[in-house]
Amino acid sequence: MAKIRVLVVDDSAVVRKILCDTLEVDDEFDVVGTAANGRLALTQVEALQPDVVTLDIEMPEMDGVETARQLHQRWPKLPLIMFSTLSQRGATATLEALGAGAVDYVTKPSNSASLQEAMQLLRDDLFSKLKQHGGRSAARRATPAPIAPIAPRFVAPAPAPHPVAPPAATAPEAPPAVPSQAPTDPDFAERRSKPRPPGAPLWSSIQRESFRSKIRGLKLPGPAALPPPRAAAPTAPPHAFTPAPPAPASFPRKAARLAAGDTPEIVAIGVSTGGPPALNALLPAIPASFPLPIVIVQHMPPLFTKLLAQQLATKCQVKVHEAEPGMVLEPGHVYIAPGDYHMVVERAGTQLRLALNQDAPENSCRPAVDPLFRSVARCYGKRVLAVVLTGMGADGMKGAEVIKQAGGSVLAQDEKSSVVWGMPGFVANRGLADAVLPLSDMAAEILCRVPSSGRASGKVPVTS
Repeated sequence: MAKIRVLVVDDSAVVRKILCDTLEVDDEFDVVGTAANGRLALTQVEALQPDVVTLDIEMPEMDGVETARQLHQRWPKLPLIMFSTLSQRGATATLEALGAGAVDYVTKPSNSASLQEAMQLLRDDLFSKLKQHGGRSAARRATPAPIAPIAPRFVAPAPAPHPVAPPAATAPEAPPAVPSQAPTDPDFAERRSKPRPPGAPLWSSIQRESFRSKIRGLKLPGPAALPPPRAAAPTAPPHAFTPAPPAPASFPRKAARLAAGDTPEIVAIGVSTGGPPALNALLPAIPASFPLPIVIVQHMPPLFTKLLAQQLATKCQVKVHEAEPGMVLEPGHVYIAPGDYHMVVERAGTQLRLALNQDAPENSCRPAVDPLFRSVARCYGKRVLAVVLTGMGADGMKGAEVIKQAGGSVLAQDEKSSVVWGMPGFVANRGLADAVLPLSDMAAEILCRVPSSGRASGKVPVTS
């Protein structure tokens, strides 16, 4: 297996040293170079052809956001992982970089961490992301491109031989040419100047007349001696129906619509790697009159989720919030789980509210998708529409199983439009997805499955 070629870009010599030392302990990585700023990174990528780049946010001459933008324009398939600080400025810039083409990010260890602790934190977070994103690039590089077959050189076809009529048993032979008579023929010069078929004899008028007289005496065979005419194939009447060949079997892309009374009362979305750009593409397409609440778990640390909610609020017609304990779910509102807290839906009398907790991480994540999916299945039963978007790992698969067992529906993003087809891939391959769709079709599919008329979603629905 080819090693993953890593380029480290950071203006801090200490951070570059920590990163290089950390990566060298794993035989799957090969640090091919380092760069202290974005401008140097552009030349290094050109020269070294890495499989993945770790990119600092704050650098002199060219910062990480602009570097990510230019790298993505020149090498759109090169994975860029941002190296960010847990600060408002770092989180804001990281979200901008994700929108500019970066595929993922890693937060730098805090200053209070020792060198050993910092290296361990990097191993826990960075290694899996480098292997996920850089591994695919390394595999493409290691796989030789198929050699295209060499097209044969064009050779001009040899001229076809002139057709020669088969000799007839009763046909007379043409008289030999008489050169001595040609000059005495008055039409000889005119005939010679006219084009003739290749191989045709140059006869005089006397020779031609002699040949014609012999031809007139030949007897042709009668109709009885000729072979019978070939029977024509029967033709169908003008308006006869001809059955078309059977279409090849294929898996239906979309499932049948829900029956009346089973339409969703809530939309629950789980997303991870590649989530901010995906949400920025999906949520602005939801109209302000959307009649259901939307609850979202995006794998992100504290502060990042708050800034993501603020960013989406400026672009969406629906109202977007970072979730707080006790919020009542309202139609046309989007609630994003805060970093480091699981978000669940609970009954509170006749209302449904949000609750937050710091229970143990699930799938190494907090917030995690599975707790949210289990809670909406418990409260809404079959009237749940779950959506699993791009993301690393399998978070959301077990929760999707609970939703399907309750009679709800699940949509999954397809592989081509996903940054990482981990979460939606597990759901699709497990047979839990009612439809597997590109991101560009997801909003339209949600709107098709949600009732167009407004309904009070604050009431506890009847569950089966």
